[in-house]
Amino acid sequence: MTELVEVLFSEIQKNAKLIIDSQEKRGSVKENIYTYRINQKRMRIIKDDLEKLRSFMKKMGEEKQKVPSEKKKVKKMFREVNYLVRLKKASEFLFKEKVKGGSVWKVVMVIVLFVMGMTIFFYGLWFIKLRKEEKRKLKKIGFSK
Repeated sequence: MTELVEVLFSEIQKNAKLIIDSQEKRGSVKENIYTYRINQKRMRIIKDDLEKLRSFMKKMGEEKQKVPSEKKKVKKMFREVNYLVRLKKASEFLFKEKVKGGSVWKVVMVIVLFVMGMTIFFYGLWFIKLRKEEKRKLKKIGFSK
């Protein structure tokens, strides 16, 4: 029975790693959609394996054969699956919503203008501070404007 749990656990880990690795790769929109669909199938496989693993763990718990390290691994795996489910929801939202090119450029221009404004503001403050410092130094040595 523990061999079956180990096999299931390794399969879950393998599929989760494949999903995480594929999410890190960037490609064209078609490739991302293709990867998303493959990852959906992998998620279904992970969920099925997790259900099997839960039932086996429950049976093992009834037999008092639980090992604390396995329990921690299962909790970690549940956390990772939870993370992947949230990632899936976010990607569904991003792929459902069609963003118009004009609105993207508007956002980019607002950000650029904001950064330019902040830069001008801080350079202005820096310039004023330098002038005051220069006047103070000139007064100190006896020259005044």
